[in-house]
Amino acid sequence: MSEEIKFDERLNAKNLEKNTTLQWIEGYDLGVQGRPYNLKNYHRLTDEQIEIMTPDKECVPYLSVPNLSTYGAGLHIDFTTNSRTLDFSYTILNTNPLIHMPLTGSHGMDLYIKEKGKWEYYDSILPEYKTHVYKHIVLEKLVPEGYNSFSLNFPIYIEVTSVKIGIDKGCEIKADLLTKKPVVVYGTSITQGGCASRPGMTYTNILRRNIDRDVYNLGFSGSGKIEYEMTDILLTYDPEIMIFDPIANLSNDKSSEERYVHFYTKFREKYPTTPLILLDDPTFLYRYNTDSGQCPINETVQKHFNEWSKTDKNLYYIYKDELYGTDGEATVDRIHATDLGFMRMSKPIIKMVKSLLKKQ
Repeated sequence: MSEEIKFDERLNAKNLEKNTTLQWIEGYDLGVQGRPYNLKNYHRLTDEQIEIMTPDKECVPYLSVPNLSTYGAGLHIDFTTNSRTLDFSYTILNTNPLIHMPLTGSHGMDLYIKEKGKWEYYDSILPEYKTHVYKHIVLEKLVPEGYNSFSLNFPIYIEVTSVKIGIDKGCEIKADLLTKKPVVVYGTSITQGGCASRPGMTYTNILRRNIDRDVYNLGFSGSGKIEYEMTDILLTYDPEIMIFDPIANLSNDKSSEERYVHFYTKFREKYPTTPLILLDDPTFLYRYNTDSGQCPINETVQKHFNEWSKTDKNLYYIYKDELYGTDGEATVDRIHATDLGFMRMSKPIIKMVKSLLKKQ
């Protein structure tokens, strides 16, 4: 960016637009991925889908599906440009921090660069308790001249209202769109990304960087309860693989079991051969969580899995001892994952997904 623009003035979007050395593009005009919709916003669900999701009466409003669906978890903009500088200007709805999660993860963005076909972390955009966030990046000399590919990951726990990408005037930028059928992941706050230090460290984003297709993050913190309306929404996505991860938000009662069975039944009616991966609750392997070290609803789901898998050869299960590990060092609060927890969790998921994609 031109040095005549002072740092504090960079935080003013109007001044940014006055900089004649840059050309700007709004993120949704370039293409937002992590969802199947071409929307003029940065939400994970459409307005119509949000409207049919009646908030749980026992749920605090900010943890309702309608509210959480406006958060950017799993959304990303992939692009190629020959610009030697990159400017990012984005606006978030508020700066209310989470007490157990770094602001860099909940409100920040991070940027990856593709080198020799592999995604590598490049830099983070730090929110600094501001509603308008700005970052100017001069590409390192190690980044080759010419066109390079980047992936900008959205904040996990906040609504983004505007994203602008600035490149050097006269340079080009184009979207890198993933066109193959996606992997769709439904679940809880763990799925959404709590409590990764930055967006790229959620297990859904780690998975996406390791496979040649998009991953939709439909994790809803405290509200991954498989409502019947949510099942109807999930059935519209036509996934290559479905990962089902709601156990941590379910009670060991008849209602939760019925909703789990309802989803499985409806999913198999519409997608009889699509691989469906069921995830255990990783948190209850930690021996101080319960006397048995086993979440009660896990046992119920495993019984159904054992029965269903007798005839369903496209049904898979990843057990808790494959996820967080056994040393208790993978969480911030016995439940939500650190980066270590997400790295551990992603390994068996990546291995299984890659194996299934080879069969497709």
